[in-house]
Amino acid sequence: MRYLAIDLGQKRVGLAISDAGQSMAFPLVVLEAGPGLISRITEIIRSEKAGSVVIGLPLNMDGSEGPRAKASREFAAQLTKAVSVPITLFDERLSSAEADWKLAGSDLTRDERKKRQDAIAAAVFLQAFLEQQKEAVNKPRIVSLPTAQQAAQQAVSFFCDRVRDAIEKRGVCYCALSGGSSPKMFFELLVKESLDWQRIHFFWADERCVGPDHPDSNYWLAQISLLSYVPVPQHHIHRVFGELPPAEAAEQYQNTIRRVMELQAGQWPVLDVVLLGLGADGHTASLLAGTEVVDNQEDIAAAVFSQTMPHTRVTLTAPVLTAARSLLFIITGGSKQEILRETLIPPLRPWQYPVHALWSAVDRMTWFVDAEAAGPIHSTH
Repeated sequence: MRYLAIDLGQKRVGLAISDAGQSMAFPLVVLEAGPGLISRITEIIRSEKAGSVVIGLPLNMDGSEGPRAKASREFAAQLTKAVSVPITLFDERLSSAEADWKLAGSDLTRDERKKRQDAIAAAVFLQAFLEQQKEAVNKPRIVSLPTAQQAAQQAVSFFCDRVRDAIEKRGVCYCALSGGSSPKMFFELLVKESLDWQRIHFFWADERCVGPDHPDSNYWLAQISLLSYVPVPQHHIHRVFGELPPAEAAEQYQNTIRRVMELQAGQWPVLDVVLLGLGADGHTASLLAGTEVVDNQEDIAAAVFSQTMPHTRVTLTAPVLTAARSLLFIITGGSKQEILRETLIPPLRPWQYPVHALWSAVDRMTWFVDAEAAGPIHSTH
């Protein structure tokens, strides 16, 4: 994932961009402030495939906020309405001074230095932000239970709370399911719950490109373990047509999501709760290491081609998953202990552990783990 930094000025706005590995920041461009700025930045976010935005917050030297800091907060609020990527405000008190120092020995004219200063200032505080990210990885809420059965049961209770809350607030719940051994236990326990099934829409976080009755189908697992036992309207079940060619299946799936959730052009869907797992290699959904889908910031759903997996897949992309109101992980078994430990050690490495591509939503993640997977990790429950 790449970060875009914005250094907001009254006349000029400097932009900087990070590399996909989030190690280095580079000056990008200087824009004129004024009408059309939000639109121009939106285009740059899309063209540069930026997955997150960092806006400089010009605090006073004593840490207090003045008119410029207020202007940055107001700009962040306006940009939030225009884009779906996460936006962070970051202290940039000394970035302009450092940019001046970097340009002092150059052969540029005073006007040329002023034009480049804003982009360099953005790169300065973006680099500081990246270094801070390396030093600490915020952790999701981890609920450790003695057994896989208990982890699944607690996950069911959490899921039901999210469903009821969504229905109470918005009259409908949009959720996405996953496949695997832990979700099977989850489905079998969820059947026993009393929910307003008529108001729930079911999607899938990912799917293998197989037929709907194939034993490897995530849809089929949910169908035989859950959906065939509860009164969900058939037109509320939105499976991926894995029997189609992968690219066609992905396009049809994202068109279905747009239609059902009544999305406007360029708008990301906001799911109420997404059920996910964590692969022993650090993947989640079908965001697989070594594939382009990890950095996909354009599509709602995408085909995933990988030589390490037995089936081609279709997955929801990182922007869709990070936009969800709740991300519910079930992680069980001793085979997950090492990857669980690795993903909680800084720095973030989405190219190695694709689950890190979702870390902008870490405050909305809850991981239910059993004792075998948790190892030395302590519960926050």
